[in-house]
Amino acid sequence: MRPKDDEVLRNLGWMRCMKGEVEKGRETLQRVLKIDPENALIHNDLAASYPLYR
Repeated sequence: MRPKDDEVLRNLGWMRCMKGEVEKGRETLQRVLKIDPENALIHNDLAASYPLYR
């Protein structure tokens, strides 16, 4: 994986959440979290997605 691929996946996950595809978005965010577990932005996006999850 290239250095910025995790950023692209994080953005994809968040955009899915914003589009209403919250389950798919959260799955993507959890996948990228395995790649970069120290990335605070990923943790933030996951936390922000909880109120969207119904």
